[in-house]
Amino acid sequence: MTYYVYEYLRVENNKGALMAVIHKADCRWCKDGQGHPQNAGKPAGLRRWHGPYQTMAEARRVAKQIGGKALSCAHCLPR
Repeated sequence: MTYYVYEYLRVENNKGALMAVIHKADCRWCKDGQGHPQNAGKPAGLRRWHGPYQTMAEARRVAKQIGGKALSCAHCLPR
């Protein structure tokens, strides 16, 4: 299994929060680190894909290194 980490800045109430979301490579939101077309118009400086990673443990380590809040994709890695 291959994983990617999506890093982005989430802005709410004029405050920014750095987020990192782990995805499986075949997730419709990840598409092997290419992302979903819905995000194509967003400024590149606010988002970035990291990977690929061969294990979930490696993806988690990177997500934690990014800082902020590390999450797993609700679509491809539901709890």
